[in-house]
Amino acid sequence: MTTETDQEILKLQKIIDGYKDTLKDKTAVELEGAKIQLSNYEKELKYLKGKSQRELISTYFYWERSAAVIVDITPEKSRAFILRVLKEHEGWKEATPDQVKDFFIDGSRLSKSEFEKVFGVIGDNLPNLPLEKL
Repeated sequence: MTTETDQEILKLQKIIDGYKDTLKDKTAVELEGAKIQLSNYEKELKYLKGKSQRELISTYFYWERSAAVIVDITPEKSRAFILRVLKEHEGWKEATPDQVKDFFIDGSRLSKSEFEKVFGVIGDNLPNLPLEKL
């Protein structure tokens, strides 16, 4: 015959074992997620290493009296940047999704040569894109 204390011990042991199993499952899921994320970063790095910054730019814009570009980080993933020339915000700044939409609505698409005539050459007389921050 078990005492109330023994029953309480068994109850608590089951709870502890349940938490341990949950933690094992959670850790395995988080580890798998981390592996997938690492694989994605490795693919992005390999893609970026094989390209110059200018080769990564897929679309050029004149938008709100500024330069704007869309950069293909990988074939499936893009980022957009705006060149700000205000003293406190000089350089490229990542665009928000709403700004990117506005590039297509209120901006003007430019060819690479048109862009370079109007604004200059990225990495030459314009700053490099901040791709290392991605």
